Amino acid sequence: MANDVFLRGTTTKGEVSLSGADIGGQLGCEGASFENFGGVALNAQTLRISAGFFFRDVKPVKGRVQLASARIYDFVDGAESWQGCDAVLLVGLTYKLIGGGAAPKTFAGRRDWLAKGSHFEGEFFPQPYTQFARVMRAAGHDAEARAALMERDRQLFAVAEAGDRVACKAAYGGWKTWWKTTKIWFRLHGRKAWGSLNRRIVGYGHRPDYALRWLLGLWLGGTLAYALAYHFGLMVPNSDVVMVSHEWLRAVATHPVAPTAVWMVDPVLASKHYETFFAAIFALDLFLPIVDLGQESAWAVTTTTTAGWVLRVATYGYQLSGWLVTSLGLAAVTGFIQRDTPT
Repeated sequence: MANDVFLRGTTTKGEVSLSGADIGGQLGCEGASFENFGGVALNAQTLRISAGFFFRDVKPVKGRVQLASARIYDFVDGAESWQGCDAVLLVGLTYKLIGGGAAPKTFAGRRDWLAKGSHFEGEFFPQPYTQFARVMRAAGHDAEARAALMERDRQLFAVAEAGDRVACKAAYGGWKTWWKTTKIWFRLHGRKAWGSLNRRIVGYGHRPDYALRWLLGLWLGGTLAYALAYHFGLMVPNSDVVMVSHEWLRAVATHPVAPTAVWMVDPVLASKHYETFFAAIFALDLFLPIVDLGQESAWAVTTTTTAGWVLRVATYGYQLSGWLVTSLGLAAVTGFIQRDTPT
């Protein structure tokens, strides 16, 4: 076991192999130059480093830096050193800390490094993103961890979608294979739709706060829409007793297009004991599944006009979006969605 290994300022041609080595101290590569065109320039596969791995101010590497399955305690590096590498392999690499003032400690600063190091021979490996997120979470940077995991899951969905496209193309062979092709086609587009909704509403389960923003935005939009609907007479009482009452029939006869306005305002016709319409509560009652606030059962959208029909159809979509946002939000909070990512 070597205590420290220093390659500082060295210039090498061909492969530098530390594969399987066990370094009890640190490995320093500051200012080094590695060159092995088309091959592995620095082979640190299964390398063990008990202290820091210093990889900064490194000259552009002509070849691949291979850190597959290496175990490092502390990363002290620079973004520009990794950018100068032809290729990097990080699959299986584990580390506990990212140190050094210049070392990138955000997902934005590590995005290119992770993207470059998680692909090998056309295959995507999610482990580098998972490892980075684990280190960030242990350091208290939950936002950076979530960003990394979201990007990991985005790529997993993209890989699965690409596989479905290949399978769909391979399965097509005329009318004899139409059923198999159709099933793959539905799986492809179903996965694509699910991934899009998953990403936008809850960030693949890592950002349940997205669902809260959707809920607030849709609730405010619904409140405005139903307030305007009430103002223009598109809301009517949802009660058989009211609809056949003398007061309501007189209101319909007085103002057939928007009888609610007359019925609720005219002191002679108004029913003082009926549930008053509140647009905000009505929108929330529609949007939240299961919860009954009384407004949905007391009021409904009229279909006597074209605008009423449009709003009635939009109401079904509004309710469906409520089920979707609420369900995905709860699933994200409980961690159910995170366990359901494609593999």
